Amino acid sequence: MLDEIITEVMPLLVQLVATVIVILFARWAKPALESYVGAERLATIAHLAREAYAFVEAQAPALAIKGQEKLAMAIEYLNDRLAERKIPITIDQMRGAIEDAWLEYNAPVEPPVQ
Repeated sequence: MLDEIITEVMPLLVQLVATVIVILFARWAKPALESYVGAERLATIAHLAREAYAFVEAQAPALAIKGQEKLAMAIEYLNDRLAERKIPITIDQMRGAIEDAWLEYNAPVEPPVQ
């Protein structure tokens, strides 16, 4: 009985903790990124992070990848695009920009106010 409850609850608990970590990390990384680069470069990085996120989401089903593999692929994609433009940022900043794109895409939809 207890094993069944743990088996059902544990994946949900892990998912909740992972979501909280992503949100907290993105909220920390975005201000750090803004202080490091100018507004124009930040806009370029944000655009490329959204592009990296979209690219990986489109490729993931065919490649059968999830979670950290998708993030690694998005970071690699973003790193390549930034290198082409000679925009140096850290891996943590790339991760933050990609996770911000994820949060933007997965933002909760509020019902319209009537």
